[in-house]
Amino acid sequence: MPYFKNKKIGGQVFGLAHLDPLSFTVTYDCTDYAVRVTFEDHVFTTAFDPVLHTPDLIYSRRAGDWRAFDTARWQQSQDLPQLFRTIGGHSVYHSKGRNFFFLRGAAGTPPYAVFFEATLSNRNDTDVAVIVRSAYEKNSMTRWASPIKFPRLIDSVARETHTPLGPPAQIKRR
Repeated sequence: MPYFKNKKIGGQVFGLAHLDPLSFTVTYDCTDYAVRVTFEDHVFTTAFDPVLHTPDLIYSRRAGDWRAFDTARWQQSQDLPQLFRTIGGHSVYHSKGRNFFFLRGAAGTPPYAVFFEATLSNRNDTDVAVIVRSAYEKNSMTRWASPIKFPRLIDSVARETHTPLGPPAQIKRR
């Protein structure tokens, strides 16, 4: 069964199978961790605004969070699985609370910001659950944040230890 229901708008079907959960292994200090990534609908929707959106664009209607299908976000979301599969030893940055982010994009374009949370998994086949909360182009992204290498983050979550963040550093795009 698909994780997200495809969206049909004006006779065109927008497939969402690319956002089915994915799993991969992350290694830190010779220890392998099974990581499962899931995505929330904010990676392909935007806040519903009745002035801007027609009813056929409504994707979800949670109390206080109506979401409209956004073709630009949907297009950008095509790359999300590959971004996580190739995150390797790259740095991610602390946002607030338990949230982290990384940026991708070409110079001269707004950065594609990917916001996620890493938690201890409640599944037998996975050590760490990564939940991608949102992803979109963000013009006014902070230039400084506390970095941590992705494998180190996964290790600290899996071992339930304090996440050792680096001092605020200038954010690098990859």
